[in-house]
Amino acid sequence: MVAIVLNDYVFAIIKIVLAVLLGKLIHVIFSIYLHKAAKMTKTTLDDELLRVLTKPFYVLVIVGGLHAALSGLRELIQFQPLVNGIFFVLYILLASFIASRILSLLISHWLKVQKKFERTPKLVSKIVAVIIYVIAILITLDHFNIAITPLIATLGVGGIAIGLALQGTLANLFAGLFLLSDKPIVVGDFIEMDNKLSGNVEDIGWRTTRIKLLSDDIVVVPNSRLADSIIINYSMPNEKTSCIVKCNVSYNSDLDKVEKITLEVARKIQKSVEGADPDYEPLVRFNEFGLYNISFNAILGIKDYASRYRVTHEFMKAIKAAFDKNKIEIAVPMVETPK
Repeated sequence: MVAIVLNDYVFAIIKIVLAVLLGKLIHVIFSIYLHKAAKMTKTTLDDELLRVLTKPFYVLVIVGGLHAALSGLRELIQFQPLVNGIFFVLYILLASFIASRILSLLISHWLKVQKKFERTPKLVSKIVAVIIYVIAILITLDHFNIAITPLIATLGVGGIAIGLALQGTLANLFAGLFLLSDKPIVVGDFIEMDNKLSGNVEDIGWRTTRIKLLSDDIVVVPNSRLADSIIINYSMPNEKTSCIVKCNVSYNSDLDKVEKITLEVARKIQKSVEGADPDYEPLVRFNEFGLYNISFNAILGIKDYASRYRVTHEFMKAIKAAFDKNKIEIAVPMVETPK
């Protein structure tokens, strides 16, 4: 009898060792050989799939080996239904994890093909995961012969109370879904809200949207507030835009000469400064006879909104130097000195 028990444990250990070895073999095949083959293809989807599936499949093989080892022990025959139930739950969890990762990757890859979804919002992955895990829970309950209908009815009654208690959270959730479906903004866009808050959209979550300011600080905005705001999206229809630099000169200035010099300086800035659009033809527009000066705007093209600060900085230095060289006066209000 002792010999039989020892043989059972020996076989169990052998099964576990074989499972570990098989898992290692699968890990090597996935991470080395299949990875090399995936690198030879044009798409990156296969590389991403291998990256997210290597460890889960390794764990799945180990769990399978452990299940086989425990199932072969005579001492656990009376507990076999419990053991099988535990491993069924583990298999369902692993399968759900793998399915959610695969679906998230496929959806992310599909969205990247679209112009407006170079970066996939995390809300999409979370919704996919929630749906898959809900299905997994229903399958698990059905496997253990737990009636689902009364449970759903109970959850329906409780859901009303929960919904009332979580009105704000649900409002933010649905606002996030609206932002994803209607696409007034997407991850990566540079936006400005009606409260003058501006920055790049870093992520759209299930409750909040993260906006990265030009100072590299992160501002967290509730989705519902963002959805109700008036938003200027500087990345639509494309990131290229223009910046306006306000200037003025004295009434003694030759306006044709002012325009010519300003355009020459602006064209040099367009070609030489990082962030300026080299294909843009700058403009000069005189717009006001002021008390002390004649005002005009220099309009330059930029590749994206954040570049306006660098382009404006370089243009102001260059135009000041050009005006000084050509003796063009930048007018300032005259202050009377006390007698």
